[in-house]
Amino acid sequence: MVVAKGHKELKLGAKDALRCRADSAVARTNMEWPTGVRLLCDALRSLVNELYGHCKSIGMNGWRKARWWVKRLTTAYHRCRRAHKDGFLDRVRQILAVAHQIITKALGTVKTLEEVTDKMVWYLEASETLVDQVDRRLLKKEDIEHEEKIFSVFEPHTQWVRKGKAGVLAELGIPVCVLEDQHQFILMHHMQHDGGDKASILGGEVWRQRDHPDMRLARRARTIANLTRVISERKVKVGIRRTLWAQARRLDRLAEKKLKEFNGR
Repeated sequence: MVVAKGHKELKLGAKDALRCRADSAVARTNMEWPTGVRLLCDALRSLVNELYGHCKSIGMNGWRKARWWVKRLTTAYHRCRRAHKDGFLDRVRQILAVAHQIITKALGTVKTLEEVTDKMVWYLEASETLVDQVDRRLLKKEDIEHEEKIFSVFEPHTQWVRKGKAGVLAELGIPVCVLEDQHQFILMHHMQHDGGDKASILGGEVWRQRDHPDMRLARRARTIANLTRVISERKVKVGIRRTLWAQARRLDRLAEKKLKEFNGR
């Protein structure tokens, strides 16, 4: 309705062509930067509170020391944050010891309950997963596959999105594709809950053509040419020049990768 009203105010008819462009952004999640230990403590604290509230509502004993468990966990977490490099791993082991005790107690409680909530199941699964990942990554120095990682306990849909922006390591949220016309009216949007598969938006054949290395080189070179023209015509700030530098680095990486593939034939 808003778009139709806006086009009517602009006196656009049915025969007037619309020039559209698509762009992507990230709907950011309201959260702190995720670390394994922080996420583990969030999952365990939520698990304890959820079990305490449920058991109290049905008159079941077993979690009367919930506040003590949370306090013990919080103390271990803050000691880990303040630990120096030499004592950090010992603090991590203390957190894992507390985590194993809480999970063991929670499993015993869940087995006796007639009704288990979805939150209990999720917090318990997240706690077990994060205990395993913290142990593997920090103590055993293993690499965790990206697909296995949890970025938010409270908003599990959160994704790690890297768009290649200068000075931005990653954005945490959900990728969004937005389609707008030349009058800056948003015609549609698509939340990419499936992990941001660009082919699902553009179509398989179109995406294969756009993802061809030579096409990517051409688009990057065109972007650099446009930025250079703007810089030469105006008095710009350092941010534009930093963007030009980042684009040039990407072009160099793409060209080098294509050259190596060609020489390896």
